[in-house]
Amino acid sequence: MSEGRLSAAATLRLLHRAIVRLFAPFLPYLTEEIWHWAYGEDKGMHDSVHCSPWPSLEEFAAIPPCAHEDLYAAAVAVMDAVRKAKADANLSMRAPVARVCVTGKAGTLEALKPAVEDLKGMLHIEIFDLTEGALAAGLVGVEATVAQAS
Repeated sequence: MSEGRLSAAATLRLLHRAIVRLFAPFLPYLTEEIWHWAYGEDKGMHDSVHCSPWPSLEEFAAIPPCAHEDLYAAAVAVMDAVRKAKADANLSMRAPVARVCVTGKAGTLEALKPAVEDLKGMLHIEIFDLTEGALAAGLVGVEATVAQAS
């Protein structure tokens, strides 16, 4: 399993464990059953969801900070620009995009690399280029080449 998949699975498990505890007062039997098969043996937790500690910020403090601080903002900028290009061309959001060229600082482009395959799949991009260069404004510059609607 890749590092990204392991990280996603660990994140989902941590959040699910907290959500089960939050729902316990409202769905006692269901959450107790989930707790027994998934979390009853976890360190620091009780056999019963109703006796386990309430979720706290300390529980999430062990999560390391994001390795790429600009990843989210850069990915959102790319999504916005590609969706705007599709809308301006009167194309469906599922329409393929021939090429997207993202320009930015080396550090920002490096931060964006882990998200490139996800962006390509979600936005239906055929060719995704990352080019280092100066920008007048913004975190990244995005040029999307889409076919015009007929």
